[in-house]
Amino acid sequence: MSVHAVYVPGRIASGGPDSVEAAVIVRERFCVPAALLPLPWLLFRRAWREFLLFAALTVAAAVLTERFLGGASQGAMAGLQLLTGLFIGVSAADIRGRALERRGYRLADVVVAPDADAALLRFAERENPVPRIEPVAVAASGIPRTDRGDVIGLFPEAGR
Repeated sequence: MSVHAVYVPGRIASGGPDSVEAAVIVRERFCVPAALLPLPWLLFRRAWREFLLFAALTVAAAVLTERFLGGASQGAMAGLQLLTGLFIGVSAADIRGRALERRGYRLADVVVAPDADAALLRFAERENPVPRIEPVAVAASGIPRTDRGDVIGLFPEAGR
């Protein structure tokens, strides 16, 4: 089972079918594509601020190592890229959630489910609960009981 965050557009009221149709499911887990290709992943997920920050840090690290260390080895630069990629991979769900919130979405629910489809189904059940039908008390004879004392015989209503 995985934890999924459900984001819905802020303009849509909770409890309606529109909130389920417009919901975006974000799985809280390590994201391998974000770790391997952080810049394209950030662009694809429309996380503009994080993209600019990550690109600026990458350029600054390259410039600083060139200027003050006389050029870092390729291994050191690859290690730095690997560490920042791992950080992006671990933080991918949070980055995506913040990007959605900046676009007007709000966190509507957190659901535990095996996959995104099951998470959406559980969210829909919580948003639009099925009315509960109360059971009717039935006597041993199979006729519904009443709590009225003026019933005589097997008929559930008086006077019949």
